Amino acid sequence: MIQFSVYARPCVNFEQLSKHIGIIQQLVPEAGNVRLLYITDEQWLKSVTVIGPNYEQGNRAKDPKVPNQVEFWD
Repeated sequence: MIQFSVYARPCVNFEQLSKHIGIIQQLVPEAGNVRLLYITDEQWLKSVTVIGPNYEQGNRAKDPKVPNQVEFWD
C-alpha cells in the first residue's frame, strides 16, 4: 500500500499484469473505480518521495482510522 487507496504491485511483464487486471476486474466493487498504471523499473526509480518535517519526530497519528481494504492479490 502506497497510501490508503494507492497500491503498488511488481509485475515483470505485461502477461503478469494482464493476469492481475483480470483478478481486479472480478473483484472491483459495483460502484468502484480502479485505475491501473504500468510503469517500468526505470520510471519507478525516478519517483520522488516528499516527507513532511514532522515525519521522523513522532508527530504522526499513532492509530489512524484505517478503512477496511479489499485484498486484490494473494
